[in-house]
Amino acid sequence: AFAGYVLIAALLLVLFRKLILIRIQYENDIKLERIKRENTEHLNRAKLQFFTNISHEFRTPLTLILGPIEKLVNSGDGGNVIQQQLRVVANNASRLQRLINQLLDFRKADAGNLDLRIAEGNFYKFLKEIKLSFDALAADKNIKFTLNASSNVIDLYFDRDQMEKVVFNLLSNAFKHVSPEGEVAVQLLEHETFVQLVVLDNGVGIPAAEIDKVFERFFTGENKSATDSGIGLALCKSLVELHHGTIRVESQEQVATRFIVDIPKGKDHFDDNQIIEDFKDSEDVSKYVEYAFDRTNVEQETNRQYRKDISELSRILVVEDNDQVRSFIKSIFQYDYVVLEAENGDEGFAVALEENPDLILSDVMMPIVDGFTLCSRLKQDLNTSHIPIILLTARTSYIYQVEGLEKGADDYITKPFSPEILKLKVKNLLQSREQSRQLAQSNSSLTIEPKKITVTSADEIFMNQAIELVENNISNSEYTVVEFGKDIGLSRMQLYRKLKAIAGLSPNEFVRMMRVKRSAQLLEQGDYNVSEVTYQVGFTDPTYLRKCFKQQFGMTPSEYAKSHKKSV
Repeated sequence: AFAGYVLIAALLLVLFRKLILIRIQYENDIKLERIKRENTEHLNRAKLQFFTNISHEFRTPLTLILGPIEKLVNSGDGGNVIQQQLRVVANNASRLQRLINQLLDFRKADAGNLDLRIAEGNFYKFLKEIKLSFDALAADKNIKFTLNASSNVIDLYFDRDQMEKVVFNLLSNAFKHVSPEGEVAVQLLEHETFVQLVVLDNGVGIPAAEIDKVFERFFTGENKSATDSGIGLALCKSLVELHHGTIRVESQEQVATRFIVDIPKGKDHFDDNQIIEDFKDSEDVSKYVEYAFDRTNVEQETNRQYRKDISELSRILVVEDNDQVRSFIKSIFQYDYVVLEAENGDEGFAVALEENPDLILSDVMMPIVDGFTLCSRLKQDLNTSHIPIILLTARTSYIYQVEGLEKGADDYITKPFSPEILKLKVKNLLQSREQSRQLAQSNSSLTIEPKKITVTSADEIFMNQAIELVENNISNSEYTVVEFGKDIGLSRMQLYRKLKAIAGLSPNEFVRMMRVKRSAQLLEQGDYNVSEVTYQVGFTDPTYLRKCFKQQFGMTPSEYAKSHKKSV
């Protein structure tokens, strides 16, 4: 019996030792796991700190790059080819700036230093305008892109700038991974205590093993794009959680992926210092009182402006569905310009065709036809493609600096806007177009270069056709404006408006200028006298050529020929 007890005791001792070893191993495993987790966390913090520090260093030279590039793009210099290359540079520089800002935002959110500015607003309307900015990308890729909501008025307390980044990142991610002719859908559902946003795409999907990792910082995954940074979704998660919401993902490879964001309703979960109590949205005209400007100088100049012949004033078309905002914009410009009005994009397009304004200011969010669609229609129509357009948007420029979203707008301005800034943008655009017209009439070159005086490809094609038609008929003194218009496919009035807008000349003046410049080219060659040149360029009377030549060059054809010979 004693031996049996000894054996049992020995077994218990062995078992006890084994249990101790197992516990020690377990504790070591936990410790190692903790150390591994801490090391990973430390590595991630080190990465973030490194990228944050270097991002701050990048911002100054990047700003110095973007400034001159923006000026070159806005100037329109260099023609379409150069402008396209400049836009590529600008788009990529802007993308780099977005990545830097994402890192800095993520760092602030991670450290709890990102302050929210919360105000109540219609979340459906907020989403609708962001969707509009992606419509062009969807059309380019032939992707079905829809927005469905349980109501067109869904009130929610949220920070517009930060939530814009969430939606932007989710949509960019969806478009990045969906195939051409695929589908991206946005769903907005209002529940009793929360609002749910769903972004769905039927793209490549996410492997099951990666589902739990997609919101980890710097994680890019198996189906990563060359442009993935691993920050976007992590930033989304941080910003959603700052709104006391949740974000999750459901995915089946090669079938569909759904990102689901739930944001609680009400404002009790936010701190008082995060709430903007007196918030007014961009459609509330009283918001613009904050940007009121001194009108004393304007009033003093009123009589001087109205003494001008009204035909000398530039014409601005304001397309805005909000009557009060439209009246406010009109009040800004009515002393310096002829102001035309339209309530929506469809009416705006009709007014633009009929009145041929010098510049168009258009809201983005409008019923019937939105501002983006209006902009596309205007730039694609030969009758209106030359008209500069400024789009007014309630969203920040963040969502418009994505390659592929360019709709042809010459500039964007965020509502509510400063009247002085808007006036300067309008003035600069009109001056830029006037400089292009002067360049077309300049004697610095005896040939007209369409790429230097046009902004859109449609206008460049038009000018090339116009120049070719006149050159082909340069010696035909009976070539009329009616025939000119018929050959180019425009009525006499359409041709007049188009040439006047681009070159600052009527069709008759344009043909005459080209004949005179060709006569100067022939005189420079020295092979023909003035009488011979007269008939070669389509003039029937040397005296009339002499008159036109002196108006263009400030000297007679004979004097021009002599001065050229002396300089050889």
